[in-house]
Amino acid sequence: MGITTVSSTTGAQWARKFNLWTSSLYSEYLLERSQFGAEPAQTSGFLLAGARLGRRDLNDPLFPTQGSVLSGSLSAAAKPVLSTASLVRAHLMVGGLYPVGDWVFKGRAEVGGIATHEFSALPKSLRFFAGGDQSVRGYAYQSLGPKDATGLVVGGQYLFTASIDVMHPVYGRDWWGAAFVDTGNAFDSFKNIGLNTGAGVGLRWRSPVGMVRVDVAYPFTGTRRMPRLHLGIGASF
Repeated sequence: MGITTVSSTTGAQWARKFNLWTSSLYSEYLLERSQFGAEPAQTSGFLLAGARLGRRDLNDPLFPTQGSVLSGSLSAAAKPVLSTASLVRAHLMVGGLYPVGDWVFKGRAEVGGIATHEFSALPKSLRFFAGGDQSVRGYAYQSLGPKDATGLVVGGQYLFTASIDVMHPVYGRDWWGAAFVDTGNAFDSFKNIGLNTGAGVGLRWRSPVGMVRVDVAYPFTGTRRMPRLHLGIGASF
């Protein structure tokens, strides 16, 4: 059995854009029913207040080859105020594209953390998971993180992922080859991060709707050490 969730969110936000920066303040109420494997389902509610900040500076929004991106968020809930548990949750992602001649080097890093004394009361949407085509390629979507006694990935209190890609045109300027290495995990303790690493090759096509990505990645950890196909549209930040 996997994780079953049903959730609803309502709230309001104030957003502002200044040059390359976007920012917002928000308040929302999250109501979520989660069932982790054979465990009894639990319903939790959180009145969250938070802020988001982002910056996007790319030379081409459809097929970027130079620039940088940043996005971060910080939210909090207090148990006495309509919340199942008190928490502070932070998340940050940074990435950059650097051309050197016909080569393009891309780097990305993502970190996250939750401060709480009641992690077991948190629903799936507030926990951290790793794995997938925009996280650690070579592994299935949200397949990396702490597991319960049955082997089910139940999500972690902290997150770290990083990747390095290199691209080079192989046919005109519309078809590019790529090679990459990803690593990361979701975890509950800095003493047991247990990084998972995948590497592979891919193809990039400059389509009329943006970058089309086809990657084949091999995982170096875990029980399923078989190549995995990843497909995507858009720059993978």
